[in-house]
Amino acid sequence: IEMKFEEIDFYDYKIRMCVDNGIRMYLVSDLLRQYNEKHGTNKRFGEYLQSEETQEVIKHLLKREDGNQDDISNVIQYISFSDSGSTKTGFIICEELLHMFLMWLDPDFTWKVLHFLSFSKGM
Repeated sequence: IEMKFEEIDFYDYKIRMCVDNGIRMYLVSDLLRQYNEKHGTNKRFGEYLQSEETQEVIKHLLKREDGNQDDISNVIQYISFSDSGSTKTGFIICEELLHMFLMWLDPDFTWKVLHFLSFSKGM
């Protein structure tokens, strides 16, 4: 199945998003490449996936409220996709996992999220 991506602006970045099985999924390799180039870092998605906290969140996302196990492909998938005429591979992740990934990746984003949540409680 060929994934059809649309590019969305997110702060200083452009992230490719697709809809798979009715769920918005985000191509993290784009975001990670842009972040590493902008900040001169070499963060890797594998490091994020191996963390205990990430594993716990994935387990949580797989447990539905009705007690049935959800499909892992609704949370994370390793896919092949076309990019400028060549075939590439990468991970797409659900929106909840994307938020957590962004907080792991960028301390400034974490601060913005926490700041937003603390202000929204007061309203």
